[in-house]
Amino acid sequence: MSNGAGLPTRCVLLLQNDPDETRIIMAALQQSGFDVAGPFGGVTPVHEYIAADQPDLAILDTATTDGVAFQVAGELKDRGIPFLFYSRWDELDGVPSEFRDASFIEKPTSPTLLTKVVTGIVERWAIQKKR
Repeated sequence: MSNGAGLPTRCVLLLQNDPDETRIIMAALQQSGFDVAGPFGGVTPVHEYIAADQPDLAILDTATTDGVAFQVAGELKDRGIPFLFYSRWDELDGVPSEFRDASFIEKPTSPTLLTKVVTGIVERWAIQKKR
């Protein structure tokens, strides 16, 4: 699949528990040329998705409708899929040490800023994969 510029379309998996925030993020990502997998409100459907498909990046809320996203983050890390946490900082006090170097963006933030960060991570990851 490609975008209008002939470049491959990048897919971002979206795991968020706030429907209003999700709509805003989805619109911003799609306007920036990304496909969105999901949105998912819980970790169970995300596990099913990543067992069958591979996004280019995942945006994870820490608290979801059916648990915390750290197990998903571990699975993504094992599969070599970059991710970032987009959540409220007060939810991040118990972040496991293996994810302390992950990108964290505090809610709420500008959708433009979030898409710039996502674009930067996806571009850097694509360059690293080519090496």
